[in-house]
Amino acid sequence: MSQNPSFCIDNSAKLLASIFPGENWAWFLSKNLHGLTEGYSTIPFDNSSESVAYDLKALKSFALAYGSGRVTEEQIDQHATSHIDKLEAMYMLNEIEHRHLPTSSRSDNFLSENATEDRDYFSISYGEYWALTELLDEVLNTQEEVAQALVTLGTTFKVFATEGTPTADEIDAIKGVATSHAGRAYNAYEQLAMISQALADEHNYWQEKKIAAKKGGAQ
Repeated sequence: MSQNPSFCIDNSAKLLASIFPGENWAWFLSKNLHGLTEGYSTIPFDNSSESVAYDLKALKSFALAYGSGRVTEEQIDQHATSHIDKLEAMYMLNEIEHRHLPTSSRSDNFLSENATEDRDYFSISYGEYWALTELLDEVLNTQEEVAQALVTLGTTFKVFATEGTPTADEIDAIKGVATSHAGRAYNAYEQLAMISQALADEHNYWQEKKIAAKKGGAQ
């Protein structure tokens, strides 16, 4: 078992509810993701995979601050241990730890080996190469940020089920759309990363050939 396991928002809410009953913790955490819980800073979370995840250490730190002397660190540890035991009794702990979206099955080196032997196949200037690399890096960063935002948004809609809000079916539909966008965004991110790496490899390949040719001519 991990020394500091991660929990989805639902199981994080259940842990906090065991320590502080009576609060709608799923809704609290959903608002907290966006900094909408006045008086409480945002609990650190990870939205780099298909769902938001909190690590146990962050939840325990928040619980200690929220309790403000009403509960001790030892009591929080006892609740956390009990919570983990219950989860492990239902399924393996690694099933609740966040998982990354499936990666592309395409080979990292998707350029044809025969094509790379053709000098006319790939030829850009040194300045063009760096300009393109900087552009790709910018796109990659933006794409990742969008994907993470969609994951957070999807998590918010998952627990957005208070009176006067959309129906459960509508919430599920919106969450499905958001999750789908997150999946496409991460797939695009992976493809752009492969393009960036391929361009870098291609540049290095021709640089090495030029160096080798100069050394051969000097002999």
